[in-house]
Amino acid sequence: MRRLFAPFGEFFASDFIRHGLLVFAATMSINVFGYAFHFAISRKIGVERYGALSALNAVYMLSLVVSTIVATVVVKYAAEFRALDDRAHLAALVRGLARYGGAAAAAVVVACVAATPAVAAYLKIGNVTVVACAMALVGISTLTPSLRAVFQGVEDFRSFAVSAVMESLLKAVLGIGLVYAGYGLLGAFAGWLAGAAITLAYTLVALLRRFGAVPDAALFIDFRRLATTMANVTVATVFVTSMSYADVIVVKHFADATTAGLYGALSLTGKILFFLVGFV
Repeated sequence: MRRLFAPFGEFFASDFIRHGLLVFAATMSINVFGYAFHFAISRKIGVERYGALSALNAVYMLSLVVSTIVATVVVKYAAEFRALDDRAHLAALVRGLARYGGAAAAAVVVACVAATPAVAAYLKIGNVTVVACAMALVGISTLTPSLRAVFQGVEDFRSFAVSAVMESLLKAVLGIGLVYAGYGLLGAFAGWLAGAAITLAYTLVALLRRFGAVPDAALFIDFRRLATTMANVTVATVFVTSMSYADVIVVKHFADATTAGLYGALSLTGKILFFLVGFV
């Protein structure tokens, strides 16, 4: 019997397989909660208001381009420090992200909220409070991916999965709950914003608990090498993200509310294939 199951033991003993399965399960959970959020809310708020939700979701996804690029670089540096068992520089990286990334995120929140009237006018969304909530969400979400990337770099995929799934789960539970409690589109974004804030706090606390007591070292960044590393990632990320979401924003501006809502729903459905392979 042991010989029969021995190959399976060897299979699951592989770090690549175990980590891959964990990230795959987390990614699938995120997708399920994400689609549940859109499906349940669209059924409640109707086609026209779902057009506003899908357009603001597209704005949010496009805004993640910068944080996605930064996160890619953070993964690279964190992985190098881990390979060298250099906890001092890992601690410096975490503190630098918390300090400077936090300041940048606060600045982005202020700038995005200030841009709320212009965004609302372009997307033809009458409820400015809803747009302000979405814009605040954009600001908060500029920091979380970078912090979460440290977990990837040090191969702590369990903490990475917990942080990622928590954000999607809270978004679904709080967003759907507030919508069905009668708060409409505002409830959807208020719940999403609350879930993002809670996840950011968890991720930051988890990292500081792990590296907070570690004495750090001076963190020297080779900006020429950094620019080279970011160049190709930037081009690829900008083009792929733009192709995936820019059309929803344009349709919301030029089309009537019903057409924009239907287009947003169809666009989301068309992205299922990409979500299935994204965990790799």
